[in-house]
Amino acid sequence: LASTGSTLDLGHTNPDHYIGSIEYHGIDPASGFWQVTGAKVSIDYTIGVSGFDTVIDSGTTIMYGPPSAVKTFYSKIARTKLFDPANGFYSFPCSSVHRVAFSWGGGKERDVAADNICIAVYGTSDSFNLGLGTNVWLLGDRYVNLICMIF
Repeated sequence: LASTGSTLDLGHTNPDHYIGSIEYHGIDPASGFWQVTGAKVSIDYTIGVSGFDTVIDSGTTIMYGPPSAVKTFYSKIARTKLFDPANGFYSFPCSSVHRVAFSWGGGKERDVAADNICIAVYGTSDSFNLGLGTNVWLLGDRYVNLICMIF
């Protein structure tokens, strides 16, 4: 943690590490993961996909989603191509910068950094047999590192 400037506070919150009020969201304990309900993802301030759950996983780098949701997501980004049908990976020009943000329960949208969108591939969770269900996205550390999360 020290080498990256990150911190880990146990048993309390440190207001020096966030601005504004804390949002509280329900967790579905059935999966055994930090599965947050009621999510949506927006592309350029327009809702791309909504009504899904997310698993927050700092042990994973990239982000995954169900095949139909990922297809819908990428249909909103111009010049996107399915470049690996077997694994469900998509690509789009890095020169094509888009604002992508997740939110939960109607709360504040939390952006994905533009350089992470080009690096982190949104794949299909079914391809990786993650066992998360049909309407669950997995958000890895490329997203989690950009925001302050309290568990």
